[in-house]
Amino acid sequence: MKHIIPILVILLLLSSGFVGISYSIDDIEQSTIQTFYDGNTLYVGGSGPGNYTQIQDAIDNASDGDTIYVFSGVYDGGLIVDKSIILKGENQENTFIEGTAGPGHNGISIYSDGVYVTGFNIQKIGNFWPDSAIHINSNDNIICNNIITNNKFGIDIFESTNTTISQNMIINQARYGGIYMRYSSYNNISGNIIANNNDAGINLLGSYNNTIIENTISNHHWGGIVLLDQSETNNIVYHNNLFNNVPNNGVDLGLNIWDNNYPSGGNYWNDYSGTDSDGDGIGDIPYNISGGNNQDRYPLMDPYALTFTEFEIEITGGFGIHVFIRNIGDVYAYDVEWDVDITGGILGRINLFTEGNVDILPPDSEIIADLPFIFSIGPLKITATANASNTEVVSETKNGFILLFFVILK
Repeated sequence: MKHIIPILVILLLLSSGFVGISYSIDDIEQSTIQTFYDGNTLYVGGSGPGNYTQIQDAIDNASDGDTIYVFSGVYDGGLIVDKSIILKGENQENTFIEGTAGPGHNGISIYSDGVYVTGFNIQKIGNFWPDSAIHINSNDNIICNNIITNNKFGIDIFESTNTTISQNMIINQARYGGIYMRYSSYNNISGNIIANNNDAGINLLGSYNNTIIENTISNHHWGGIVLLDQSETNNIVYHNNLFNNVPNNGVDLGLNIWDNNYPSGGNYWNDYSGTDSDGDGIGDIPYNISGGNNQDRYPLMDPYALTFTEFEIEITGGFGIHVFIRNIGDVYAYDVEWDVDITGGILGRINLFTEGNVDILPPDSEIIADLPFIFSIGPLKITATANASNTEVVSETKNGFILLFFVILK
């Protein structure tokens, strides 16, 4: 591969010294595009002359070092990437890869070294195990800034080295976990939001010398970070935030490292019960990792660099009740839950409760809950509540009066 230098990712990992992330995804993107991928650009979607309609057609006609730029739209999954290329979506919110032709198909299967995938929303992938949104069976890859949601399985890494999985949102896989790494080494999983998947957040099997750092992992049914093979050694796990993963936030049957020494510290565990008597932000006693004798010797008292956002709620009347839940912060909200409780009325008693959830709510976006068909006469009270994994709970209450279908709020 004359266009791709596989040592790229090795140098990135070595530059971090396995003690932190010393590069940004923007740095990777610029250096990679400008230096290591020097071929042609093929376009998919849009209205340009000669643009492809399907991503796979562009891949089939690409050469090592080319970039495939995909305009916003909905495209078929089942992609086979067997060349060292950039696969870049226009916008991770609106450039969808979804659906596959049948069992045994993934959203994107990567079999060539040096593949870079960014800017996609990958959803509705998979029928059976091990169908996944992204399957990787090669080396020196970068998967960053994607939304991976509502698939059977998130990212499957098999016999891979020097691959970086960073700054992706991996939420609500319907059957299995967020990231599953099998028989792989010297990979980097960093800066991802991994939540509400139906298995473990990150699961390693027979893998060693990997780094798992600066991820936020929450609300899983089979553990947060799970290292279940006794042969697993020297995986380094620190500066992660682990919330509400059952039965354990962390499991380790091998010999791995769960902190970055003092004063850098280890991970944040929402079930840590220790104190911080000297106020240095590090717990006074270690956090015991389930499954063996491993410990996070320096557990963090507060979440590590978790970026919170902010909600506001507006309730309006008129013909019915209309609730607007807005993300007024500057980062994505994820695992958003909301509910509306309406009581009151004299003629036609009202006792109505409705609720909902969405995977993500981008900045400057809103959820609208319209309740137009309410019939009663008399006073009423409306309470709306919303929260996400990275917001505080917000609640708004309005009192008013309903006359048949028309609502007047104070």
